[in-house]
This record gives sequence, C-alpha cells and structure tokens, in this order.
Amino acid sequence: PPTAPADDALFLADHAHYLSDISRAPFKIPTLGGSPLDLPRLFREVLLRGGVQAVMTSRSFKDIARIMDIPASCTSAAYTLRDSYEKLLYAYEQKLVFNRAPDALPPLVPFKNADKAAAAASASAS
Repeated sequence: PPTAPADDALFLADHAHYLSDISRAPFKIPTLGGSPLDLPRLFREVLLRGGVQAVMTSRSFKDIARIMDIPASCTSAAYTLRDSYEKLLYAYEQKLVFNRAPDALPPLVPFKNADKAAAAASASAS
C-alpha cells in the first residue's frame, strides 16, 4: 500500500494540505506523556499494522504506545492514541491508501463489535 512521506516535515505539510482541501479546521497536536504526539510516527506505526481498523481489532494501540516510548505512567496512552488517530489521521489514511473521499469513509468497528461484524459479513456471504 502507499505510505506517508518519510520525512516528518513533508508528512505534516501534506497532512495539513489535505485537511485544508477537505475544509477541516486546523488542529492542535495533542500532548501525551508531557510531549507533543508524534503524528507522523503514529501514522506509520498504524499503517505497518494494516491500518486503524486492524489495530483496533487486535487492540494494538498499547503496543504502539510502548514502541513510541510513551511513559507507562500515561495510563490513557492507548485510548489517546486511538482517539487522536480517529480524529486527526483516519480520513488521511483512507485517502492515501484507498483514495476515499471524506464523505465515503467506512465506519470504524470497535473491538468488542469486530467479531459480531465479521460473523454478520460471513453469514451474509453464505
């Protein structure tokens, strides 16, 4: 699949341009563990694991927090990463990987509902 620009400054510029194109307001980068969240790294780590839906299904945001060296004392790290990704990066992921318009984004299925959704899809395919 396509990947984000390797250079963080290029990533942030491309991301900001995309948000401007879809008329999304500028945002403040969240702070996590006392430091600004590294959005380019978060994006790359999620894409390496198959995208946000795969990360949510496998509950891997905790692993990503560890890899990103977010202090263990930040007990809400996994939630904050997921929430920040959904709000700030999901539409960009869908555009970059699937060339989807912001109004055509598939809804994210939370982990607890992922098995039900897979079962329903499997049943309807039969």
